Amino acid sequence: MQELWSQLFRVMDDFHEGTRLAAEGTARTFSKICIVASSSQQGKSGQRVASSILPILLSTGVTHTVAEVRNLCIKTISDMIDTSGELLIPHMPELVPCFLRATGELEVSKLSYLSTRLGAEAETQELVDTMRAEAAKQHYTMETLNKCIRHIDYNSFTVMTPTILDIMKTYVNLGTKIACAHFICLVSIKLGKEMQPLIGKYMHGSFGQLKDRNPTVRKYYATTIGHLVGLAKVN
Repeated sequence: MQELWSQLFRVMDDFHEGTRLAAEGTARTFSKICIVASSSQQGKSGQRVASSILPILLSTGVTHTVAEVRNLCIKTISDMIDTSGELLIPHMPELVPCFLRATGELEVSKLSYLSTRLGAEAETQELVDTMRAEAAKQHYTMETLNKCIRHIDYNSFTVMTPTILDIMKTYVNLGTKIACAHFICLVSIKLGKEMQPLIGKYMHGSFGQLKDRNPTVRKYYATTIGHLVGLAKVN
């Protein structure tokens, strides 16, 4: 299945339009087959299929240069979360960071360019960046992350924490920073006081973002800190 996906990605990027369209149709059909084959109803067979195809969908498909490849892979993973359910829990530490990065990497470039051009007009730039932040929260990658939260427990969240904190610290694009802040808030609501052992790490990472040059980023992380402080007070 990995080899089939790899070949489909290659042909979907072919210079000949007819070849691309044929590959897209084949890929959509293959996607449906994979979704059914990786269903929790398939038991161990479903788990093997999910473990086989998720790595290539995440490493190559989600951030592929061809939009049709990206969209199909994101839709495939999103549908797999619905059908595979708990079978995907072991893959959450790889899946979540991939989609956090992708939320920023797939941002509409024109909005980012407009924000940069408005650097000398602080109020207008902040308005544009607020729109970019809201767009990131509504992005289809974020919708998939919302589905992931249903299957995230304390153990899987602990495993992915170092990677999330590293993304917060090293990624400069606004979409990914906002996605991280929003995701932490959502997980804190899901886990509640169970998250307390990790609060210190996320507080430290969020306080670091209060020094960001972008006021929209600072605002979102101030909100994140508010969520975390609320949990820290729970006995």
